[in-house]
Amino acid sequence: MKKRIYEEGHIQNKIWIFVPAVCAGFVLLFLLWNVQRQAHPSENQKQVIMIYMVGSDLESERGLASADIREIQESGFDEEQLQIIICTGGAAYWWNDSISADECAVLEVHADELRKVHILNTDNMAEPAAVTEFMDYVYENYEADSYGMILWDHGGGAVIGYGGDENHSYDMLSLYQLKEAFADSRMTAEGKKLEWIGFDACLMGMLEVANTCAPYADYLVASEGMTSEAGWDYSFLKRISDGTDFSGEAAGQEIVETYREYYTASENYAPEYTLACMELSQTEQVIDSLESFICIAEPDLKGGSYSALAKERDQTKAFGRTDTSVNYDIVDLYDLAEQFAELYPQEAVALREAVARMVVCEETNVADAHGIAIYFPYDNKEDISDWLEEYSQIGFSDTYVEFVKEFAEMLTGDTMTNWNMAETVPVKDGENEYSISFTPEQAEHYAHATFSTWESVKDWEEGCYVMWMDSSDAALDENGTLWAIAEEKRFILCDDAGHRVSCSATELERNETYATYGIGLYLSYTNEDASDHDLKYKSGWATVYIRVDEENPDGVITGIYEGTGMDMIPGRMSCELEQGMEINTFAFIRQITFDDNGKVLPFEEWKMQSSVFTGFELEGDLSVSMVDIEEDAELLHVFFVSDTQGNVYTTNCIE
Repeated sequence: MKKRIYEEGHIQNKIWIFVPAVCAGFVLLFLLWNVQRQAHPSENQKQVIMIYMVGSDLESERGLASADIREIQESGFDEEQLQIIICTGGAAYWWNDSISADECAVLEVHADELRKVHILNTDNMAEPAAVTEFMDYVYENYEADSYGMILWDHGGGAVIGYGGDENHSYDMLSLYQLKEAFADSRMTAEGKKLEWIGFDACLMGMLEVANTCAPYADYLVASEGMTSEAGWDYSFLKRISDGTDFSGEAAGQEIVETYREYYTASENYAPEYTLACMELSQTEQVIDSLESFICIAEPDLKGGSYSALAKERDQTKAFGRTDTSVNYDIVDLYDLAEQFAELYPQEAVALREAVARMVVCEETNVADAHGIAIYFPYDNKEDISDWLEEYSQIGFSDTYVEFVKEFAEMLTGDTMTNWNMAETVPVKDGENEYSISFTPEQAEHYAHATFSTWESVKDWEEGCYVMWMDSSDAALDENGTLWAIAEEKRFILCDDAGHRVSCSATELERNETYATYGIGLYLSYTNEDASDHDLKYKSGWATVYIRVDEENPDGVITGIYEGTGMDMIPGRMSCELEQGMEINTFAFIRQITFDDNGKVLPFEEWKMQSSVFTGFELEGDLSVSMVDIEEDAELLHVFFVSDTQGNVYTTNCIE
């Protein structure tokens, strides 16, 4: 509880006339002392951690920021060693009654209270001046041996930036604006650095972010992938304050380790996670190695080897793909070098070694994740022009920026070969093996393919088929023949009561150890006891993520996620399943159409007939299984072939 400024007492009726003046003087001195005490709560602590918390929809819809503040208060950190200062704002509603949505407030965090000490001059947390003012206030009023900083909210990587102020149309801070905010701080003016900067946000573990932060901090803690809604585990604060090492490296190791412990102990689903601590003094060496790599690749790009380079980019580990239509073109830098190792072995080794030196520690359950990502345009052609314009302004390597611009010009240029896939009918070789043959020119510009299994939908219009599953497990041999195996299986979602519903599943990723699928859900739930802030009736779309690997050959659920409703801002909100919730799965149905000569039309011209399967009310836990498609089912199989320019071609169908 807050300390009272004074205690009420009984005042006698007869007092000397000078007593009120004396009392007033003492009260004034007390108030001045109390203000000073609030601005300088203790002398020269070991470390002060400032948390810039843009609440956004994460707070207004779920109370995630308030939950993390409570987690911080309950972490048991030693307030004699460590001071936590939070700047709150950017949300239309706060679940913590101590926080107002109408201001950007600076709060001291204590185990038993949040003490407001300052209000920013702006209510827009996406203004660089807001970050600077917060940093300056903390630096001027809280003495410490060192300072750390956490930026909390949505993250979109090098191009999209950080944050999303809900009260200002989800305005975000670009990397250039973050650089401006840090550069204008009084800490920078006095030649001092933050000990570490951390992003409790998605997709910020990138070389471009490190380059932005390097002049202003010694270490960076961030994830190159998506961050689940629970975010960081703030129990690390106690570990830091209980120890004697307040360095950025020590803090990073504690943050990363508690992050791993939290998600591996998850009682529900075990989501994909990746978090790394990077030594920012190594940033320049990594950029130098990257530029050496680019200097040898660029002549090949200009000399006609675009497709050879694009094939390696196509196989590089990518992050942030929430469904087949959303791509952020963020790839693991170490894996990028590894993919190019056959073309440029010496430069690839040097780049991998530089990345390894920069990553102090990393914890992940994601294949081919090594801690540092980079923007490399390829999958998202729709936004490529705008994104490259933004990317050119963040102050990253001119050598690399010019290279990806040249690459993008060829990616979006005229088609390099004639495909005519509509005339190609897959050949069935054996019971479940299918193949198609390419010309040498087609093989040169082939990138990848998915093989898709469809079943005729009875009692619908003629030619309607439901897609059960697609797979990129297709290989091109040295003779230019593409091979795929149709397992002719489908997923079923189940609950503990034995309810079952069929699913259309789209492959999101495949590597040597596992494949990840996305299954669309439509959920609805009625809660008569809901609070005023919660809706009594909830409904909406979500995606359930399924991993298939050696340990889970029939699949295992790794998470269920809602969309944010904000264009291209990565979501990090898990879907909370309630008992009695109506579970409906998305039925991916198309009316497959042909021209007058019997050639299949491009997929985009197939008539959409999608619907939802009849669902069930959830009882117990949700699980997944894989079953054989019925023997008497009328099936079609089709290849969707992608060239190195991202164009997709549809082969004819085979029954």
